Amino acid sequence: MNITSRTEFDATITQIVEASTAYYTDGTSNLSDAQFDSLYDAASAYAEQQGIDAPELAKVASGSVSGDVAHSVPMLSLEKVTEDTAALTTWMTKSGIEQFSVEPKLDGLAVVIRYRNGKPVQMVTRGDGSHGEDVTYALESIDNIPAFVGGPSHHKGGISTRDIRGFDLEVRGEAVFTHDQFEGANVLREQHGDPVFANARNGVAGTLRGAKSRDYLIPFSFYAYDQIGLDTAPHTDSMDDLEAFGFATAAGLLGRRGPHDMGQVVTEVQAWAGAEPNVDTDGIVVKADRTSDRVRLGIGSRTPRWAIAYKYATQQVTSTLLEVEWTIGRTGRLTPRARIEPVELTGSTVTYASLHNPDDISRKGFMLGDTVIVKKAGEIIPRLEAPVVAHRDGSQTPIDVPAVCPNCGSNFDTTQAVWRCVRGRGCAAVESVAYAVSRDALDIDGLSTSLVKRMIDQGVVTDLADLFTLTAAQVAAVSSDKVYGDTAQNRKADRVGQSVPVGSTVAGNIVTQIEKAKTAGLARVITSLGVRGTGRSMSRRLAKHFGSMDALRAASVEELATVEKIGTIKAAMIVDELAELASVIDRMSAAGVVMQDAPASRATTDACSQPLAGMSVCVTGSMVLRTRSEMNETVESLGGRAASSVSKSTSLLVAGPGAGSKLDKAATLGVRVMTEDEFIAEYL
Repeated sequence: MNITSRTEFDATITQIVEASTAYYTDGTSNLSDAQFDSLYDAASAYAEQQGIDAPELAKVASGSVSGDVAHSVPMLSLEKVTEDTAALTTWMTKSGIEQFSVEPKLDGLAVVIRYRNGKPVQMVTRGDGSHGEDVTYALESIDNIPAFVGGPSHHKGGISTRDIRGFDLEVRGEAVFTHDQFEGANVLREQHGDPVFANARNGVAGTLRGAKSRDYLIPFSFYAYDQIGLDTAPHTDSMDDLEAFGFATAAGLLGRRGPHDMGQVVTEVQAWAGAEPNVDTDGIVVKADRTSDRVRLGIGSRTPRWAIAYKYATQQVTSTLLEVEWTIGRTGRLTPRARIEPVELTGSTVTYASLHNPDDISRKGFMLGDTVIVKKAGEIIPRLEAPVVAHRDGSQTPIDVPAVCPNCGSNFDTTQAVWRCVRGRGCAAVESVAYAVSRDALDIDGLSTSLVKRMIDQGVVTDLADLFTLTAAQVAAVSSDKVYGDTAQNRKADRVGQSVPVGSTVAGNIVTQIEKAKTAGLARVITSLGVRGTGRSMSRRLAKHFGSMDALRAASVEELATVEKIGTIKAAMIVDELAELASVIDRMSAAGVVMQDAPASRATTDACSQPLAGMSVCVTGSMVLRTRSEMNETVESLGGRAASSVSKSTSLLVAGPGAGSKLDKAATLGVRVMTEDEFIAEYL
């Protein structure tokens, strides 16, 4: 964006001041971070060219709300380079740093949480860097920080063994909405008659500051990126310590921590450009890993000299919105997808782009025929950002939102931002059942998606529970994807071109596999149900925590929220989903599906007696005897924690062919490495 007149400059100043004020008060600004940065950079450039004194720019740069709580160490902003690896390499070379940490740059609100005697007692915003606003009242809204930090450090490097009871610890990081939390927050706001948030970054600021006067709780998350108080060095080790205490860290978000040399840093920032964690990111932060480098380089007036932010350029182009297609997901969710005039974006031709939901279309005012902004910002899937209203010529037409479900003709539940067919999974039975029998769920060999579809189309199966009462005769009569050829015998029987039945042999094998799936274990049963807010890892966690389906179904929202990585919003969703699935669960149980794990595999088992108790085990590469998902299940059943990355806190790496960088990292850190066969021989 370029500003060419004083009138345009004044209007831009007004716009960014209003957006900044809204962001730092209730989070209602409609500008994204990238849009705000674009306006700010254009205004700054014009002010410098014309010699204009613009104090408003300095004010919004430091934040409209500073507060009066002093920071123990200034919380400075970072020097930035945008999509320029040459500039990044130059900075690293000049710095003289040899060992770097690399972390995603989260798009939220910077805060510091202070622990006293092991308990969180204060939370302060970044403010102007020297003083921040006391927002301690919002601590209860964070659903992923430890309630107590104490006892010996769990750090495996042998450095930190300090007992920190009574120790003052400051943890600095970013307050953010995960994608699920953002969706849930807007549902809550709609239910309470409040306007929905325009985007996650602004929303978390409004959530945090509005927590003092709001009569309902909106959960958000905290990802740590620095600490003051632990004696651990270097930085990557201190992040391992924080994770051992129960904090989520920015370093661990994408599973790559470092330390890195200069060449590895460039590789990482390029590799991360296509990554999609469950939170919004807009770049990578590169820091000196060693304390000695940080002390040597020091800090400037506004930024530390030992860190830099590598920002991904906001990739956006304009196109024409041609059509909106509507699909129904396996839980009955109505999802719009935009078909646009093909356009080149970040090296590929884009024909389709995502739209969140009908409310998003209405709120942003999209119309068919609009010129639209198509955006990628470090993301793989392009999305429609906004219509260009100034380009309208009267030929645009409203977008018709389906009045009834396009799959089955039923009504929609429109009480939330996400519309769902009132039949729920019944509307998307093929997708639901195919997901349930897949390898990562019940693993019923022989039940392909096409065969599931034919079973449902022919009325043999209506939902997952029906599978467990099937007879071999019923399966054998289902038509296969083969047809009778034009032979004399088939002509005589008048069946040329007709579908060939599955047959007794295949049917017998399928029924045997279905019978085997009845004892697949509670975690796989939970996975097969396709409960929103859960997946394989969460299903294993729920199975371990509750031990039986009865206990899980009886759990309250408050009880579920205590399970690791669930929180209040996801807990409420799980409770509602299980109630909706009651009939399916009951019929599965009546058909003989085992809904309870053996006591030896449950969380009630004495953890100290299990062979992997207290160990963090990462599985990587190709497995032969088990899938990686099955190996992770085995690790957890033996008392261990299934880790997705290798760090100094990793106890063991089980590596198969194609292990790659994790194997190299384990060798560097001295982490024990075993093959699949060695692991089975020692622990099973």
